[in-house]
Amino acid sequence: MRRILTGEMMAKADKAAQDTYGLPSLVLMERAALASVDILRKPECGFDLTRVLVMAGTGNNGGDALAVARILMEDGITPDIYICGDQERGSEAFKKQLFILKAYKASFLTELIEDTGYTAVVDGIFGISLNREITGEYATCVSKINLFKEKGAKVMALDMPSGIHATTGQVMGVAVNADLTITFGFCKLGQLLYPGAGCCGQLVFNDIGIPEGVTSLLRDNSQIYILDDDEIKLPERPAYSNKGTFGKILLIAGSEDICGAAVLSGLAAMRMGAGMLRILTHERNRDTIIQLFPEAMVGTYTEKNPIKKKELEEYLKWCDCIAVGPGIGQSQVAKDLTHFALKQTQVPVVADADALNILAKNPELLSGHSQDIVITPHVGEMSRLTGLNPAEITSHLIDTAMDFSRSYDVVTVLKDARTITSDTTGKCIINLAGNSGMATAGSGDVLTGIIAALLASGMRAYKAAALGVALHAKAGDAAAEDMSMESLLARDIIKYLE
Repeated sequence: MRRILTGEMMAKADKAAQDTYGLPSLVLMERAALASVDILRKPECGFDLTRVLVMAGTGNNGGDALAVARILMEDGITPDIYICGDQERGSEAFKKQLFILKAYKASFLTELIEDTGYTAVVDGIFGISLNREITGEYATCVSKINLFKEKGAKVMALDMPSGIHATTGQVMGVAVNADLTITFGFCKLGQLLYPGAGCCGQLVFNDIGIPEGVTSLLRDNSQIYILDDDEIKLPERPAYSNKGTFGKILLIAGSEDICGAAVLSGLAAMRMGAGMLRILTHERNRDTIIQLFPEAMVGTYTEKNPIKKKELEEYLKWCDCIAVGPGIGQSQVAKDLTHFALKQTQVPVVADADALNILAKNPELLSGHSQDIVITPHVGEMSRLTGLNPAEITSHLIDTAMDFSRSYDVVTVLKDARTITSDTTGKCIINLAGNSGMATAGSGDVLTGIIAALLASGMRAYKAAALGVALHAKAGDAAAEDMSMESLLARDIIKYLE
């Protein structure tokens, strides 16, 4: 896993690298500039260096930009350089880089002219410390960069696109729309959360030599991570095994009017490797499920003839995991089954869809449990669970997920363009894979089945949830690549699970 830092934590890491490890700021700045020029020169990155504009602020990010300009000059490229802001109030590192550039006899623009034919622009106006809305000259400079891009220039942002908050990813009035962002030391949270992620373009990580050990000095309980690609893989299956080895799932899904959710969740669970599956659903779904899904066992009920407690207890003795919610509705039987899954069992539970709507009206169902519980709400469901409005949730995804996990002792999978998986200890994992084609009916049901299969195999809840989200997203990306995002259906995600 790769640690992700907020803007404040990154500033502390920079300071710790200098104070504790003795790494001078100018050394780190030189490494950042060398890495940036290397990216500019790589053919696969697509930058045309025929006419380059370097835009520098007066902080350390501006110092990075001036160092980039100097290294380009050393390579025989003479960029236009424009400094935005009061040079006299610049940081010490900025002033040092400016002194060096002047010694190199660099020339500086006094105004930005639109029709200059720039082929590449380097954005170094603001870095990780921006905490106010951009106005005045700075807003004009950001707008000019975006205009140059519209006219054909390719834009590289140093560390953060200027105008994006390094922690929240929010646009601070106006922001650079970069084609590529090179991030130094650690990825920043604002680069991964929308709308900031949409302004970064391609995100390239560069290790400029800040020791990994600085994170132990940050004194911050929140630990945010992303999974590396080599971690996103199916668990190995032992050769000496049988169907019981890989877990037995009780899936409580479907209602009198809805059958598809049960099929999608069940198929996903089996495709993910579950050994056995029993679907508990409304009687009207029985024949359809048996016809579409002969691998599953089916138990049924009706509103007039609900399943008996003794039969539920037998199911409980049999299963290793329960998934409850997809398509069950909010009838009295659905409420009773959700109560059973959350209050009467000791096996891990995945609660989704209608189970979450039932929980929103009966939050006491999450109190006092001893088994692992994973909830998988989208933003609308989370709004009903918490009483927060959706806009507040989308602008505070991580805090919302973490607060709910801590309050109810559950693993929370908060689904959005960036899905957040959080545990009860202040840890969370951000999923970076997936695409807009997955915003389709049934996609959440597939995810429920995937997580249930991993839980049934014996995997702990936090790992199962985070890995399930990543595998679900990767399968969606593979499906969209072969088909298209517009034509992608939930069933296609299941086909590409591997």
